[in-house]
Amino acid sequence: MEEVLRQFKDLLIQKKYSQNTQDIYCNYFKDFCVYFRQEELENITTEQINSYILDLIISKNISISQQNQRINAIKFYYEKVLDKKRIL
Repeated sequence: MEEVLRQFKDLLIQKKYSQNTQDIYCNYFKDFCVYFRQEELENITTEQINSYILDLIISKNISISQQNQRINAIKFYYEKVLDKKRIL
């Protein structure tokens, strides 16, 4: 997981994301990695991601803003780090 997080952070820096955005995205993406620690991240489906977000909404009562930030962090990983087509 450390290598994945390093690649994620490095690309955020390379793309000139603000320090605040880097911190938020890294924290939220780490949560995502921990949640799916038994899975290969490359194989996680859109349905699994949607279920993850729904679980956060229900269990942690996350705000719309946090929901969007978490989705954007996940999208950044799949679309920018892994260079996959749009997933969400």
